[in-house]
Amino acid sequence: FLPQEPSLITIVGEGIWKIYQKYEKMGKPMPVCVCLGVPMPLYMASLAFLPEGSDRAGLAGGLRLDPLVMTQAETSDLLVPNTCEIVIEGKVLPGELATEGPYGEKSAGYSDPALQPVIHVRAITHRKDPILPFSVDGAKVSDFMAVLSIMASLELSRIIRLHANLFVRWFSLPVEWGLTTAVASIKP
Repeated sequence: FLPQEPSLITIVGEGIWKIYQKYEKMGKPMPVCVCLGVPMPLYMASLAFLPEGSDRAGLAGGLRLDPLVMTQAETSDLLVPNTCEIVIEGKVLPGELATEGPYGEKSAGYSDPALQPVIHVRAITHRKDPILPFSVDGAKVSDFMAVLSIMASLELSRIIRLHANLFVRWFSLPVEWGLTTAVASIKP
């Protein structure tokens, strides 16, 4: 939710932060859906470095070479993937914050506790016999770091091509090095 999360890897809030601010200024509750067990291409698209307003569901459909079918949530007009394992629906009341954290990270130790918006749950829907996915952060190689390595490598190679005018054959942020070192192959 917040414009920048305290983390080893800088995570900058995008559209959701601006939407949250609009609802807060209007003094209205903001509808929210938390989707667990989304298709892997949507998880990758959620970590992609995209311009504001980009269609992440469209990118996910492109990554899997099949459109991602979205359906309306039960308690709001928000759209959620219809292949989602679990959907937690709720609302965020303006100005209501609670302390969250600290969270452990592999290289950075623990993040500081931070105030975050509170979600009031209104509905939970799920498939029959849903699978609750999880990733263990703080482990040597977590799922989050592995996917972030791929998406950040793509973005950094784009930036190098654009601003350094170099042809990048491949670019990698090895997860085993905590995403702190880059390896690149460029055309001389």
